[in-house]
Amino acid sequence: MKKILVLTDFSENAWNALKYTTSLYKDVACEFYILNSYSRDKYGLNTIDYLDPYEAFHKVSEIESKSKLTKLLQRITFFDSNKEHQFFIIGEAKGLLSATKCLIAELNIEQVLIAAKENSNKKSYKLGRNAREIIKKIKEVPILIVSNLKNLKPTYKIQAKNISFSSIEATLNEGSIMLLKNTFPEETTSYPTYVLTDMLQNIYLGFTQRIGI
Repeated sequence: MKKILVLTDFSENAWNALKYTTSLYKDVACEFYILNSYSRDKYGLNTIDYLDPYEAFHKVSEIESKSKLTKLLQRITFFDSNKEHQFFIIGEAKGLLSATKCLIAELNIEQVLIAAKENSNKKSYKLGRNAREIIKKIKEVPILIVSNLKNLKPTYKIQAKNISFSSIEATLNEGSIMLLKNTFPEETTSYPTYVLTDMLQNIYLGFTQRIGI
């Protein structure tokens, strides 16, 4: 039984990505774990005044997440009647990356599904902030990034070593992507040679002054 973690923000892109993936694995027995995480910067308290804002935030967010997840579960089980597919819903009061990492370990997840966003021209795709973070930080399992919502074109399988976000977005315009082994390079700060030379000279001068040369 293949275990897939589906990340959703309840957008139409996320819904279409889920449909795409159930069709992609129509001949494979799968468990789909649909995750929605909520954090303080995403959901506000609206205009409700509570004595304890922190507790109120989580209560409102929990109710909203549970309601939308329940509706999504009903929607996907109506769409996908495959007896080999099982669906589970999970709401987490934590950041998306943290929730994803925990569930990969706890549930022995084999693949993570995220949806690309359509650009305003509706003709190309981009990676949102959360998608970029997941791609960069999740290295344990393959990541399926869905962009092609109209039909089941072949999914591009890419070894993620040294791939850039711009390369991913360019490929998404042709179809969905499976990052097979996520070894996305960490961000590093690079300096021009002349800057490094100046820095080393300053370090040397400071050192010689301290020892009295």
